Amino acid sequence: QKVELLRGWRRQMAMPPRASDLWMANNDLRLHGRPAEYQLQMLAGAGESETGEVAHIYSFFAGLDVPEPNTREHTIAVSAAKKMDEAVEMLESALQANYEDVSVLEAINATSDLLFYGIEPDRGLDNLDLVLIRKMNLRDECGPASKYSIGTRKISDQLLCAMRITLALETELDQLCPKTFHWNDGCEGGLFRWRRPISRRNEEMTIQAIRDTVGMLLSAYPTHMEDDESLLTLSTMTNPRIRSAIQLRIREQALMQNVKALLEEMEEKLETQRYQIFEMPKWRAPLMIAPGEPPPIVEEVPIAELPVNFGDGNSHSVRVFQGQTLERAVTSFAAQHLIGQEDAEKLAAELHKRMPEDHPAAQLHYAISVALPSGAKTMAVYENETVGDAAAVFCQAWNVPKEGKLTLMQKVSKRLKKRAKQREILSIPVTAADGRKLSLRIMQGDQHNIFDAARNFVNAMVLPETAISQLVQAVETRLPKFAFNVPVTMPEPQPPLNMRVQEGDDPFEISVAFLAQNDLDEGEMLPKMVRVIQGKMRQLGMPVYMNHFLTRNAIIGD
Repeated sequence: QKVELLRGWRRQMAMPPRASDLWMANNDLRLHGRPAEYQLQMLAGAGESETGEVAHIYSFFAGLDVPEPNTREHTIAVSAAKKMDEAVEMLESALQANYEDVSVLEAINATSDLLFYGIEPDRGLDNLDLVLIRKMNLRDECGPASKYSIGTRKISDQLLCAMRITLALETELDQLCPKTFHWNDGCEGGLFRWRRPISRRNEEMTIQAIRDTVGMLLSAYPTHMEDDESLLTLSTMTNPRIRSAIQLRIREQALMQNVKALLEEMEEKLETQRYQIFEMPKWRAPLMIAPGEPPPIVEEVPIAELPVNFGDGNSHSVRVFQGQTLERAVTSFAAQHLIGQEDAEKLAAELHKRMPEDHPAAQLHYAISVALPSGAKTMAVYENETVGDAAAVFCQAWNVPKEGKLTLMQKVSKRLKKRAKQREILSIPVTAADGRKLSLRIMQGDQHNIFDAARNFVNAMVLPETAISQLVQAVETRLPKFAFNVPVTMPEPQPPLNMRVQEGDDPFEISVAFLAQNDLDEGEMLPKMVRVIQGKMRQLGMPVYMNHFLTRNAIIGD
């Protein structure tokens, strides 16, 4: 089934054929093993063939030993010739599409090598298949296809997400869904946020793709909306079925016009959008090396550097490289040289003065407190940074063994995947003393331990410890009114936790987020927690919100 999806995706997106399909067709035509002149003659015929003349195509291809009609060999040969003919058409479409992705160019070259030079293609999944599989994995996070919809007031987030993934460049995909060791492992890390636009280029392509589709649908109507409205005013228009059909056509066209207006609003927000990828780091660009040439030696040049004198006679510097955040450079340097939070803050302030003016401020994607023998340390994952990169830097700085690194990566990746499904309930702008413009984001689930959220933010963004209490107070005053706490007993030796319930909370939503935040299995706990919250809400006379995904008996227990 996945192979058929890959074939269909390539056809719909004007991409070259799959290498394994070429290999099978080539094998069925028995091209290799014949004299070279026959191979080239047979392959050249594919480009000159016309659809519907496949039996003659094969006869022209083979030149000799043509299978008798109505035999198994003949059926296989005809099918293989059709595939070759389709490969030529797909190659022409791919060339006209002007793709720049490396995997697409490799597939184009493999098809051309077979058709023009008789070079046998590889079998199995090619690199373009692996790229499309990663896109499929990401698209699964967008939600079910039943949620892909357009309305009078909104284009669904699920549809926008699927369009963005489909149109993402390979270099963008490498940041959103880094490659894993096995093709079916999904992504290494949880960088992708399905509700957020990917990049300025990608958003423009998404808007244009939807606009083209809407324009095509509108052009298919035999009349304009104004003409239909005029028809309804005619005294002769009395047939109720015809009137209903015209009214439906008017509503459909009005919906399409509303979508065009929504797209214009999206275009107006392109400048102010927060993109997941604000800049493609230069070190991720593929290097094209001619055969036989040694790979070039690339020396990274820092975009900002701050010399630090420890009085030990050695030279030390904090360096920020392209694609790296100031905070990552400072926290890594501080951990390596055992520098406290107060001194690290001073380093960040001085380094900030040396940063390029156009370098965007870092934003924190996620931070977690990790218990180490030397005490609790904060591991941060900044935006446009993979979990693997973040874990590697953290473990190197604090001498965490390889086994611990893998465990940490798995834990953070699991949390981030669940966190990506939660909504943002609060965002507080923070201006550091050195002028950095930051933002503390509180996602559903963070409100149950505001102090930890504030402390991890302060540590990750290299702010003074005195800012923790200020942030806690700011979050408290901006959250909905507190209603009550629900004590949750944890397995030994962990202390019990408190789940914060606020006015207007959905018991199901906050229970799911709380369990995900604390790595607890939903299982039997979810319905029990929901029942407890609903019961307490009734006691306090609060409105009880029902969730449609769970049955009444499963939750209420009536």
